[in-house]
Amino acid sequence: MIELDIYSNTPDEISIVERYWAMNSDGKFKESVKDLLPFYHITSTTQLSAFIRSISQAWDMNQICKQCGRYQEVASRSEIKASRQEMHQPCAACQRVIDEELREAEAKIGADLQRRLATASELASSRKIAYIDLPDDIALILIALERAINPRLFTSTFMRSDCRALVPCYVGDFIKKLYKSVAIIDNPSEAVAGTYFVKDNQLWHKSDQVVYSLTPNSTLVANEDAFNTLVLRPFDNNKAILNLWLDYATTDCMRYLLDQCEMHGLYTTAEDDEEIQSIFRTALRTYSVAHMWSAIWKIVKDAASLSTRTYYNREKAAATIPGKISRFLEKVQVGQVTLKRWNRPESQPSGTLGQVFKEIFGIDEETEGTTVMSIFADTELPYSVDSKLSIGELAEPTRQLMTCALARGMEAQVMLLFADMVRNGTDTASAINSVFKAFPVFKKPES
Repeated sequence: MIELDIYSNTPDEISIVERYWAMNSDGKFKESVKDLLPFYHITSTTQLSAFIRSISQAWDMNQICKQCGRYQEVASRSEIKASRQEMHQPCAACQRVIDEELREAEAKIGADLQRRLATASELASSRKIAYIDLPDDIALILIALERAINPRLFTSTFMRSDCRALVPCYVGDFIKKLYKSVAIIDNPSEAVAGTYFVKDNQLWHKSDQVVYSLTPNSTLVANEDAFNTLVLRPFDNNKAILNLWLDYATTDCMRYLLDQCEMHGLYTTAEDDEEIQSIFRTALRTYSVAHMWSAIWKIVKDAASLSTRTYYNREKAAATIPGKISRFLEKVQVGQVTLKRWNRPESQPSGTLGQVFKEIFGIDEETEGTTVMSIFADTELPYSVDSKLSIGELAEPTRQLMTCALARGMEAQVMLLFADMVRNGTDTASAINSVFKAFPVFKKPES
């Protein structure tokens, strides 16, 4: 049965509505919609149904809403149920209430988000840092980032996707380091809608959509001029630099692994990748990246061969890679197999961070892990000059310093740093000590 409300006083219109919804005792409509035509200027069933909806409302008494107990509003004959039943969804009236409550809740969430974003933007715009006080690892990443996105670091904003030239892979991990250290700030007003959201009463963001910029320098010196001092500063926090190198070198290994796996149609899981990174990070304390590439090539090739066997598939074969790497390195350690050196692939540049490590510390993919560990060991300075020495007595340490610089093509960097320190009031002996400290690759000559 149908319950009707008719909002017209015209007899013909009242009649057409009643005829449209009229049903017999069997629950079937008495007349076909086509038989009701023409009516006024209406000649199609679609137009007639629309006209009837405009002057009336109908409720199906066989459909009862569980929430309010009222009948379901229907707009056409096709929505009518032949037998009495309880509805699984809210009725139209209840749904309108739900939708309105949802709109109000979303409006409140949106207003709260905008308030939080305004506060975050204000906080970000007020932040300043002294570049000279940045930790060594953060300073090195910044130097490399400037090269990767030049000139945007000083002139514009950037996103994580713009920084792919920084490292071979996992760029986001290094951008996160800069963000957490406040070396860079985010700009909520420039991000696309949906970048920021509130979760657990905290403001969160989607990292790949965040728009970043360099945090302004806190001194009166221009950002670019202050930034240039980073290149000349001493880098003496060996622990931080070593950890950064291991982070970087691990990405160099992972990029090669991922490329080799893709070449053979193998894809490791996120959990496996974490395990593999831990293995590489430990191995790189002993071996070079070039050594690890040769191991990766063999292991992935073996896994690819395994995937072709009848009782294996690519997924199972890829899952064996972490274990294969560990077992292979164990054999290397006991002398059962020998690691070869692989040249850097043409398709895998070292990234600007790799270039910075090469220029400042003289290390790259061919440097043995044991050598890296010795360079960044927590030991005394490679050369120590007594501040009480006379000019004549300074000749030997000065000669050793320049010999090291010339041997590595770093004489310009050494002289600029030395001159900058003397200009700022550092005595000659202390300046020489600081230069040795800034360039750990300059080894103290054996007597």
